[in-house]
Amino acid sequence: MLHGKTKVNAYMVHQESEADVLICDEYINLPSIFKKSVFELELKRRMSDIEYEKLLLLYEIYNDYTPKESIFKKGDYLLNSIIPVIPKSSINNLSDKLQIIIRNNYIEYENKLILNNEYLNYHDERSLLYHLGDKSLMNIEHGKLELIKFFSENNDLLKNKVYYVTMFNDTRHAYFYRKNHEHVPGMMIIEAVRQAFYAFTYTFKKAKRGSVSISMSTLNSEFYSYTQSNYPLRIQVEESVHHDDLPERHLRLRAKLYQRQTLVGEISYSGIIMELNLFNRLRKMGKDEENYTFYPIKAIDNTILLIDERSSSNILISKLKKISLKGMQVSIKEKGQYDLDIGHKFKFILDIKDDNKIISSCQVVEKIITDDGIDLCINYINLSKPLSVQLSDCIKNYTYINNEELII
Repeated sequence: MLHGKTKVNAYMVHQESEADVLICDEYINLPSIFKKSVFELELKRRMSDIEYEKLLLLYEIYNDYTPKESIFKKGDYLLNSIIPVIPKSSINNLSDKLQIIIRNNYIEYENKLILNNEYLNYHDERSLLYHLGDKSLMNIEHGKLELIKFFSENNDLLKNKVYYVTMFNDTRHAYFYRKNHEHVPGMMIIEAVRQAFYAFTYTFKKAKRGSVSISMSTLNSEFYSYTQSNYPLRIQVEESVHHDDLPERHLRLRAKLYQRQTLVGEISYSGIIMELNLFNRLRKMGKDEENYTFYPIKAIDNTILLIDERSSSNILISKLKKISLKGMQVSIKEKGQYDLDIGHKFKFILDIKDDNKIISSCQVVEKIITDDGIDLCINYINLSKPLSVQLSDCIKNYTYINNEELII
């Protein structure tokens, strides 16, 4: 069931509405082992008292003997959901899959198997805990969630940066499930992974939401089996190329998709973290677009107020028909008593969503008599640079090209 799920903040995955957020229950891969000195000195020095108390709930001191081959020693701190030592005799009846997990993460010593991986994969950790450990420890994700902020700000303490989310698979979704599916739609999975990539970037990279844009270069998907709609789908994100091998602003990420503890797909991503001023320069409408006109589609109030510059009490209410970087075409039902000759100047008010307005001067450059009244073609006069940028953004976001003018 989906009740009780905590969605990732919509702003952090470049969405405006929580309804469009497709990931929830985020958590991170904490180290299986912290050396005693790191845990008791470095972590305690950096953490607040509350953070350190929460960390102590997740780790416990290992007090037994370990051989020299072991990567952890007596006195080190181990994640309490990890099984540090497994009796060799206890694995005989386990599935081949579980035995492979053990061989990949443990070494043999006498009649025991000893943990040999500082970062046990979350899905492997849960599988082992379910079959060999204390099942009550399977619900520690909340504790990890509470420490995400600390480790994202102190990620030098993490050798492996791995981020986990669960897909919020709402089968009542108006878009992805308009047609009923017994499997999760592929495009929905891709969008959920895209959101997970962005959340990972803001968690672990030097990227502050609102000051940068994340631009995608490539996205490659491989699906190994169908994902069922009635089971959770887990998404594990990590860097596919170690960050030391890439410039800080370059991204190479990989998502692994798990359902019922089985790998069902992988998606790889490359992109770049771009400062907003550079992004805005690259996305600026070009000179070749100045002569195109566009139809308003959404988020623009079609009612344009034209205030006579000679007498502010004379106000025309017009309807927006087309808009461009140079001007607008508006329609007026009745001429009334106003002078609408070529060259007449007005102040116009263009309302855009979220209480944004463009207010500036314009003049009539063409008058067209129609069956319903008059169409005026008006050009802006000395539109300021900030308003020009706002107008350009408005046209890019909320209009569509007049097809008759489009050169393909």
